[in-house]
Amino acid sequence: MSAPAGPLVAVCTGHRCAALRRLEGEDDALGASLREAVRASRGGVLVSSPCVGACARGPVVAVGQRAEDQQQPRTVVWLGDLDAARREEVATWVARLAEGVSDALAVPSALRPAVLAVRGAPLAPQPAAQPQQPLHPPAGSAPHPPATPTHRRRRLPRPPS
Repeated sequence: MSAPAGPLVAVCTGHRCAALRRLEGEDDALGASLREAVRASRGGVLVSSPCVGACARGPVVAVGQRAEDQQQPRTVVWLGDLDAARREEVATWVARLAEGVSDALAVPSALRPAVLAVRGAPLAPQPAAQPQQPLHPPAGSAPHPPATPTHRRRRLPRPPS
């Protein structure tokens, strides 16, 4: 297996994501701490992306880790609802990816609630401290009314394979 070549970070710079970052005091659309974490990494790449269509969960970023023989990561983790504290966690995680201490599937526990999607492989197992929620309501309980979408849903774009 090849050694990590560096993290790949894509930041949504659509109107809503950029506005949410500015409201929380970021100086630009990408964020200084994330930019510095990628800049300090060997082989790290920071990409600004147009709107990815997950405006309700913005700000949104995608994080992956490339191997020496790859231009694109095999696994990409999409994260949303990134307030200032979570963006700092993303910057710390990217720095750990750059050092080879972590991999893209080892999402820090503080960022687990922010995971929107994973492309490439399932996430590393989560500690068993949190109880699993049942997928179906218990027998005999009243079913929930069907959800009616108020807008057309858009899928997050898949990076080229």
